[in-house]
Amino acid sequence: MSSHRLRFRRNLVSQASASRCHHRKLTSGYVAALLDKALCDDLLESVRKDIERVSKLIKKEQIQALLNDPFVGVREKREVVKKVVKIGKVNRYLAGLVRMMIEKNKVGMVSEVLDEFERIRFVCEQNEAK
Repeated sequence: MSSHRLRFRRNLVSQASASRCHHRKLTSGYVAALLDKALCDDLLESVRKDIERVSKLIKKEQIQALLNDPFVGVREKREVVKKVVKIGKVNRYLAGLVRMMIEKNKVGMVSEVLDEFERIRFVCEQNEAK
């Protein structure tokens, strides 16, 4: 791994960890885990593209209404996410994270986690440009 990529990787992980500790946001913990796995397997760019696709799909009004409806069961929500993952041809790490969040009844946080991933990645890219 080149020194530039290694430095960028450390910056990403430290941003996610600092965000998790400083802001005490649960979303940052999920992002840190996803970033770590993506970086270890050299799949950061693939995960980033998948996050963009899933974010667009999940933020659609109809899907948000279904995922946030307390009268819709976990099984049905899981099926919706499976379809979103299949349509978006999503990386298995991101798919697993989203499924886990559904099973832990954290569906409402999925969009926040996707946004936090992009925020942390943007901050790291800005730091690298300096």
